[in-house]
Amino acid sequence: MGEFLLFLKKHKFGVLFILIILIAFILRFYNYENRWGLAYDQARDVIVAREALKLFQLPLIGPFSSAGEFVYGPQWFWILMVFVGIYPFSVITPWIIQTLLYVGVVGLAIIIGKDIHSKKFGLILGTLTAISTAQVSHATNLTSPSMVGILAFVAMYFFVRYIKTGFIKNAFWMAFIVGTSINIHFQSIGLLALIPISFILDKNKSLKKFFYLVGGTIVPFIPLIFFDITNNFFESRNWIEYVLHGQYAIYVPNRWLTYAGIYWPNSWAKIIGGIEFLGYVVPTLFAILIAINIVRRNLSRSMLALVLAFLSIFLTLRYYRGERIDSNLIFLHPFVLI
Repeated sequence: MGEFLLFLKKHKFGVLFILIILIAFILRFYNYENRWGLAYDQARDVIVAREALKLFQLPLIGPFSSAGEFVYGPQWFWILMVFVGIYPFSVITPWIIQTLLYVGVVGLAIIIGKDIHSKKFGLILGTLTAISTAQVSHATNLTSPSMVGILAFVAMYFFVRYIKTGFIKNAFWMAFIVGTSINIHFQSIGLLALIPISFILDKNKSLKKFFYLVGGTIVPFIPLIFFDITNNFFESRNWIEYVLHGQYAIYVPNRWLTYAGIYWPNSWAKIIGGIEFLGYVVPTLFAILIAINIVRRNLSRSMLALVLAFLSIFLTLRYYRGERIDSNLIFLHPFVLI
């Protein structure tokens, strides 16, 4: 018994890491047969992936956006092709793989928390991610926004690593994941804030790092750019139409009081899991503690970068004129949980 306790004490972080992953696995797979959904979008996307594999062809574009008459990049279909190709003899294969990735996200959250502050912080962040009702819900929902929930954590990992180390490959992979995530679902445009902030806070700025950041962002757009050029600029023309006219077609209440006083507290509570009251208390405490730490100059560079990125996204999202639904906030899950 004494040796066992000594082992636990010596390997406490590893044991707790595994325990949190196990909790995440149970919550995401519990009663799975009654939770995975085969609705219109899921069915369409998996059928496209299966047909592409059958024809040995790569789709050049993704599905249409709900915001306007333009399309996403093809990366979501490519990812589904990989999922289906792993075991094509079962319809449910892509759902199971995505859910397993959501379990892996919990482990990544622990690593991110450890890099930001400490092992204890990482374990707390991993626990919150494991029990997040929004994370559990999206784990079984095979849609492009759900994939954004995975890539947002991956981008966050490289963002934190780049802030800490200044390593140029971390800069490239962060930008590449952000660009890929935008191609999968345009809500990820908010993640672009990570790129200039990471460069500004880099102690050893260089032209080479700048080009790595720009190049990493642009590379995922190459298929969509090729499609646009070879199809009478379908994408760019409809983007311009949306910016000039389409976004004004539907009125959505957009005053600051509604946005900051109702929408965000409600969304925050849904992400962390809990009653709406927590959506008011936690962000308020967060703002107070951040202000105190800034005054005391006791905020790490990683946390400062995250706060600046979150505030810039918070401000720009206020001026989005479309409907704000829960699935359009998945790219912000890492920020809220941290």
